[in-house]
Amino acid sequence: MSTMQLIQMFLAVLLIVSVMIGVYLLNKHLKNLTQKQQQINQTLEDIARSQRILANNPKDFEETKRISQIKDKFS
Repeated sequence: MSTMQLIQMFLAVLLIVSVMIGVYLLNKHLKNLTQKQQQINQTLEDIARSQRILANNPKDFEETKRISQIKDKFS
């Protein structure tokens, strides 16, 4: 095997390793972004629920029950 062939093989392996590291880092970053998005969505749902309760406009039985509890507490 000539020196040129060894250099080419080394560069090919280096390229493959670099691509694998890039894919790993990208996947890690995407997982982090997905977790943050889920946290934001949950926060927005909590805010919407609070706003409906404060406006006395419940979406479901749990919110109706919460409104009743608040009314009873301050009555």
